Formats: sequence, structure tokens, C-alpha cells
Amino acid sequence: MALSDLAVRRDIYTSDLPSADKVALSRVLDRIGGYGGSALVRAKAAFASSGAVIQEGTEAAVVGGVLGAVRGKWGANVSVPGWTNSDGTPVISVPWEAVAAAVGYGGALLDPGGEYAGTMRRGASVAIGILASRKAEEYVAGTPSTSGGATAHGEFAGEGVDGITAAAQRMLRRR
Repeated sequence: MALSDLAVRRDIYTSDLPSADKVALSRVLDRIGGYGGSALVRAKAAFASSGAVIQEGTEAAVVGGVLGAVRGKWGANVSVPGWTNSDGTPVISVPWEAVAAAVGYGGALLDPGGEYAGTMRRGASVAIGILASRKAEEYVAGTPSTSGGATAHGEFAGEGVDGITAAAQRMLRRR
């Protein structure tokens, strides 16, 4: 509800109008503004916003699908051009999700009032969310990633594997 709606409602309720007229005016405002207590008015407002919900869900599905296809075709990371060793192995590689986020945020910043700026920002946010999910999964699962990751290992002063590492290895073997 906009502040102007609240101001109008305040003026109505603080006026000298009879109580029945105040209630009638409040109901008219509910119908006009699309807000209020009636289930029908709330249903109309929900139906009106369903287009945006469907659009944003579709955008997220497209971004996720494209990133999944790119990772499946070319791997999890892209090598930075020009940053290779003498034998051709990459020195720096960047996750595809980070590239997608940079492109999306960069495009939105170049044309902040543009028609597609909101779509580009949402796409970049989805890419960042996917990247965070993947990195968290790698960390928790203990699987090494192309950018490094945690693994369960260790022998300490000839005592063999400690209890925590042994428990972690047992959990990993159950998967």
C-alpha cells in the first residue's frame, strides 16, 4: 500500500464523517487500490502479479539451464585467455557462473534504465546463487574442485588417522 493511500485512509478515519460512511469509503479504496481484507480483492492482486512471478521463474530456469549446458560441454571453468604457462596449461581459470554474473551485472550497469536491465540483474543474481551453491557443496562434500577444495586426510606422528578424519572418511565412503 502506497503512502498516499495511507494518508487518505488516515484523513477519512480522522474526519467527522459518520462511522458508516468511513467504512463505505474504506471499502471503495480497497476495490480501487487492489488491497484490503476481502479474499476476492487479494486474489485479484495475486493474479495480477502472477505474470511477473512466471517471468522471473522462467528467467531463472533459462539461466540455470544455459549454465548447466555450458558446464557440461566445456567444463566447470573457463581459462582466461593469454594467461597460460609455456606448456599451454591455464594459469587462471574462472567459473562459468562468475562470467555470467559479470556479463549480467556489467550489462545492467551500462544501461541501468534500459528495458532489459532488470532481467540482466536477475540473471546475474541467479548465476551467483548457482556458484555459491556449487562451492558450498564442494566444500561440505570434501570433493576437490578445479579451484581447490577441502579433503579428508591425515596421519599425525605415526598414530594413524585421527578420529575426526576417520569419521569423515567413513561418511564419504557411504555415499
